[in-house]
Amino acid sequence: MAYDIAFWRLREQIAYGRSLDSKLGSAFALSAAMIALLGSALIFAAPVEQVGVEAAVVSAASVFIANIVVSTAALLIGHMNVGPASEEIVNEVAIGDDEVPWQRTAEYLAVAEQRNERVLRIKSWLVGAALLLTAATTIAIAAAAILAV
Repeated sequence: MAYDIAFWRLREQIAYGRSLDSKLGSAFALSAAMIALLGSALIFAAPVEQVGVEAAVVSAASVFIANIVVSTAALLIGHMNVGPASEEIVNEVAIGDDEVPWQRTAEYLAVAEQRNERVLRIKSWLVGAALLLTAATTIAIAAAAILAV
């Protein structure tokens, strides 16, 4: 039974893109924390005099803003188009008297996954872009830290 619960939980995450949301949130929180650390380090260390450090801080901030835009788009696409509350999906899955709950769940998730495939593909590309932007933020912060020393 524990295996069944874990298996269907994973299928639900795939069908509704919840695992993508958690990856996106982790990347977003990480980039926010890195920019906060960079800002506090530069404020407490010394006044910024090098043009290179200022450029790195500006680039990190601009990448972070771009990350906000991409992340918001990914989350909106997910929440507007993907989810278990679609009446069409519920109506499409016929519930028979001879079916047990896990069979109904399997049919429901299979239909939902098929319906949401295109939306999840777009969302996964946006999540990938957000992760790349987070990597770019990391590089910009590393460059600023090197230039500040």
